Amino acid sequence: FSNLYPSEQESPVSVFLKIFNYGLNTADSVSIRLESQKSGENKKTLFSKKISPVGLVDSLSFNWDITGMSGDNILYFSLDTDNKIEEVSENNNKVSREIFIFASEVFPLKPLPFSVISSSTVELEGITSNIVAGENRVYFFEVDTSEDFSSPLFVSDGINEDKFSGKCKINLPFDERYYYWRVRTYDGNRFSKWGKSIFYTDFEGNLEYSWFQKGKGFNNNINNNVSVNNKLILSKRSVKLRVESGGFDDGNLCQILVNSKMVEFTYYDSLVWYAGPGVYVVEVDKNTGKVLKAYKYNAWASPEHTSALVEFINSVPSGNYVLAGIKDTGPRYLVDDFRKAIKTIGSRYADQIGFRDSWAIIGRKGAETGSVPEKLSKRGSGRVSVEDSIQFYNTSGWTESLPVKGSIEWSKLFFDCSNITEKTGIVVNILGKNRNTNNLDTLVITDSPGELNLKFIDPRIYPEIRLRCKLTSDSTLLTPGLDYWGINFIPGPELIPLEKSVYISSDSVLEGERVTLKVKVYNTGYNKCDSVDVKFYAYDNEDNKREIGKVVLININVDSYRTAEIIFDTKGYSGDVLINAEINPDKKYNEFFNLNNVILNNLFVRKDTLSPSIEVLFDGKEILPGDFVSSKPEIVATIYDNSPLGFDDTSQVSVFLNDKKISYSSEKILKLIPYNNGEVRAEVVYRPVLKSGSYRLKIITVDKTHNNSVYEMEFMVEEKPLIKDVFNFPNPFDRETKFTFNLTQPVDDLYIKIYTVNGRLIRTIEAGPSLAGFNTVFWDGTDQDGDRLANGVYFYRVIAKKEGKYITAQNKLVVMR
Repeated sequence: FSNLYPSEQESPVSVFLKIFNYGLNTADSVSIRLESQKSGENKKTLFSKKISPVGLVDSLSFNWDITGMSGDNILYFSLDTDNKIEEVSENNNKVSREIFIFASEVFPLKPLPFSVISSSTVELEGITSNIVAGENRVYFFEVDTSEDFSSPLFVSDGINEDKFSGKCKINLPFDERYYYWRVRTYDGNRFSKWGKSIFYTDFEGNLEYSWFQKGKGFNNNINNNVSVNNKLILSKRSVKLRVESGGFDDGNLCQILVNSKMVEFTYYDSLVWYAGPGVYVVEVDKNTGKVLKAYKYNAWASPEHTSALVEFINSVPSGNYVLAGIKDTGPRYLVDDFRKAIKTIGSRYADQIGFRDSWAIIGRKGAETGSVPEKLSKRGSGRVSVEDSIQFYNTSGWTESLPVKGSIEWSKLFFDCSNITEKTGIVVNILGKNRNTNNLDTLVITDSPGELNLKFIDPRIYPEIRLRCKLTSDSTLLTPGLDYWGINFIPGPELIPLEKSVYISSDSVLEGERVTLKVKVYNTGYNKCDSVDVKFYAYDNEDNKREIGKVVLININVDSYRTAEIIFDTKGYSGDVLINAEINPDKKYNEFFNLNNVILNNLFVRKDTLSPSIEVLFDGKEILPGDFVSSKPEIVATIYDNSPLGFDDTSQVSVFLNDKKISYSSEKILKLIPYNNGEVRAEVVYRPVLKSGSYRLKIITVDKTHNNSVYEMEFMVEEKPLIKDVFNFPNPFDRETKFTFNLTQPVDDLYIKIYTVNGRLIRTIEAGPSLAGFNTVFWDGTDQDGDRLANGVYFYRVIAKKEGKYITAQNKLVVMR
């Protein structure tokens, strides 16, 4: 992704895909599909197409419109969707990736949607998930009694709050009203979308509801075939009626339309010559608007047709509609009977209709004269048309509320209705969004107004519910009414990060160093949060999300916060590392909004490029190439490294003696001791048993970022105790000198005796136990009494004692001043 945590404002975001082919090149094109799924919704296909044959690797990019996709999402990518490519394995053709998208709008939190306010003063609060806002986030509030905010009662100045929520207190002038309010933010560059909500006032405190709807409050629901006045009722549908007439000289036509559809007529007697002219008449049911009968009568040519026409009109039940018009000309026979019949449907022009006049009427059986749409045009004066519509109540309709959520206990349902008869009815359902299945389960079905206990609904399974009401009527002239409904519930906490980003103790560290991560979790909700999880995540170099810590915070009271803190070991990370903390990740609490529970920050982890260093001591001292070492030495290699990753694996330190690798199989011989003391990362203790001869020791160290170093040293071993290479320096000397010699083995005691040329002992220097290898003993040039020696030649003997036996070596020195 071009951004692992994008905001809707950044839409579109780029999605990058890589396809690897570990077999032979595909000969044919490959079908692919990319789908997205928002939490709680079905999958949507973003694209499905074919791409060119794939070699070793191929890549694709796609711009994804994330508008309206805030929250948790999953992208699914599939290869070879039509299964046309033969592969060794079909199990690696699908991959999915989670992505969280921040909302670009502000959410109204307080007061709750459709809550009842019993005070003339209310505090509004909006919360946001816009983590990319500037340093000075400004909140703007508006309040109105009109949903279109055409004349706001209140408009706030910009309220500067550099955090995830903003508050504003206002006075309310009107009681028993719905108030609409909205909030948005400005981050210095652009405004967010408005977040809108609604509440109702009851200053007397008679309506004790957490959520309440009446009157125009129902307009905010999902509605079907219902309308709102002071209550919710079945809506009316309209049946449009039209009659157009033209006499012989004025178009010679008659058209009757019901709901813009031409009525199809039946000829009363198709054997009558020239069946086209005459009177066209239609009966429409007063209760349904449906066409019951439609006939054409050639009342000019046949008295039988006129008689049948009159009988048609007279047989229409009271209240039904009669639509009639003339084509060519009206009746020639039984004219008085015709005129009398059409007067029963309200005709005022019955006595004025003449030969080849144009006449149209939308009458109703039993209507008063002149009370119905009717027009008459004398011959040659043009055609006429009349229109009307009939209003009927729908026989069924329903309303469904938007989700009610944020409850920690569902308490009661209330509703009342009116105009309930044998022909009308109301049924109220409660639908619960099942957290486990994402289905809407029907939890309550009731037709009994009043109060219903809802405590049996578990908010952990049903974090949100919807109210649904179905209205029915057996008569299109009657409608039931839903007067109001409401829910009582206990609202829960609303947890938000108190700061805009995860606190990191250092924004740049060396790989393996530990940093402190902190998140302050604030409860801006309605009740205490007993406990909540805060999980920390980091994205590795492959953009894989890894959980790095979890903290359980206890007892976060309203308007207070607690801090979640972990220590993050950066081992295995390098470069820019995205740190992510999620509050209430498993949605243990039913918060009103979950889109602001994610908080981010970036940490830079430097790659270690320095090699470790090695310091080696043989029986506690450094040696030079070729020095003697005891046959049972204790060789200690101290490893220094700037990386905090340490040396805790024997594969990091290899020891060779004369090119043969020494095994760690016995700790008595070779042992690795990890340390975390400053830059001392480990010690290697090697205790070989050696025979006389020359040896070469080699130690190779490799730290966890693959930096290495090598130590090499050649030394000698003589199993027989000897004193070799006896010298003093300087020689000759004036005031002081140093005796130097090599011991082939460590000795229990050592001293040096100095003699005159005559053999008189003048000084004994005690050196004590001494180690194998090169040794130095200081002498200040004085005799046993502390007097300085005279110029001349002297002899000295080095005497060592080992296991009760003595070995000696001697040489001479010169004092010269």
